[in-house]
Amino acid sequence: MRANLRIPRLFMMLGVALVLGFAVSMAAFQHSSAAADKQPSDGRAAQGVSKSEGVICLGDVDLEHGITALSMLQPGRVAELLAHENDRVAAGAVLLRLDDAVARLQVAEARVALEKAQSQLSRARKVPDQQRARLEQQRQAIAAAGQRLAAARSMLARKQKLSALQQLGAEELAAAQNEVQQLEAGERAECAKLTEAQLNDPAMDVRQAELDVQLARVRLEQALHALDECSLKAPEAGTVLRLLVSPGDILPRQPNQAAVLFAAHGRRLVRAEVDQEFAGAVKAGQAALVQDDAPSGLTWRGRVLRVADWYTQRRNVVREPYQLQDVRTVECLIALDAGQDLPRLGQRVRVSIETETR
Repeated sequence: MRANLRIPRLFMMLGVALVLGFAVSMAAFQHSSAAADKQPSDGRAAQGVSKSEGVICLGDVDLEHGITALSMLQPGRVAELLAHENDRVAAGAVLLRLDDAVARLQVAEARVALEKAQSQLSRARKVPDQQRARLEQQRQAIAAAGQRLAAARSMLARKQKLSALQQLGAEELAAAQNEVQQLEAGERAECAKLTEAQLNDPAMDVRQAELDVQLARVRLEQALHALDECSLKAPEAGTVLRLLVSPGDILPRQPNQAAVLFAAHGRRLVRAEVDQEFAGAVKAGQAALVQDDAPSGLTWRGRVLRVADWYTQRRNVVREPYQLQDVRTVECLIALDAGQDLPRLGQRVRVSIETETR
């Protein structure tokens, strides 16, 4: 009898335990649901639209045209570094220099070649006067040959008359005839020399010499340019961010990395990336609050300067918590207001863009 009473009590206790367990499970589920409602539905804690803050997105502090990577155009060995990291330099300041011994020898060779070409040009410019004198001499030589030929012909005619009167031997007549023939050949040779001299155009020689001088000057400029390229200079006033080479390093013709990372002086911007889902709410001129992504409490005020006209992947591929990578974003530039302590370049920030333009 007592055994039969214990069985219903056991089932009753099991039922009470199940009811209590179900109640505890429901309470835990409601608590987890409430916590989930506080997070964005897609898991992006740092990106979205808030009625109180507007469009929220992440960005980086950058320059208008970004950080400049400076590389050497000439291969060679790094001879010396003339700047240090974080140095503020003026435009044209030499940051590093390669060993330029070969480049200097090429400049010296080009200078000698230019001097030689200029000397040949000076000589060529005298050729026209020499040509005129040579032509005059040749004409005089032809005139003299003609006079000698005329005299020889006169003498031949006289000897022919004497030979007809049998007062001159045949040998003397033949000698006179040979002399006339020789003088005729000499006159023809002098005329050919005149024709040859007339065909020689001294202006072409002068032009050729002038071209040689121009070519030598171009080669000298090339040598000077190659010498100048042995020095890496600041393209404009700015700050040396990082030196990626050391004295003694051999730089190839096609380096794998830049030699210097350089930041030109200019206003700093925030380059923010807005998901395509929220891009339609962002317009130029909207006020923005920029906060340091680290818990430093630093904030800056600014306004949307430009909004890109195309969607693309994120510029930064760093894995951020709660941030989807395979998503289309539109980039917008935030211009920081004047009178503030500027953030550092590359600093990761959180941007809140007001949805209404003030």
